[in-house]
Amino acid sequence: MNDQRAMRSDLDVDMMTLTEVAKYLNVHKITIYRLIKADVQFGQFKVGRVPRFSCEDIVRFANGEPAQQ
Repeated sequence: MNDQRAMRSDLDVDMMTLTEVAKYLNVHKITIYRLIKADVQFGQFKVGRVPRFSCEDIVRFANGEPAQQ
């Protein structure tokens, strides 16, 4: 079980979950959903039905910089 967690953390280095993004930006998860609906470019994509976010794009957004295309 610990091996799986270690492997997962290695794979998720460049991705964040919705909860992680909300915590990083210090906002509620609903705020993130609203920003997505308003077409704010977060560099998000879906893995199945679950949204994932590019760490680089979230940091850029937090610094007021545009997302990379």
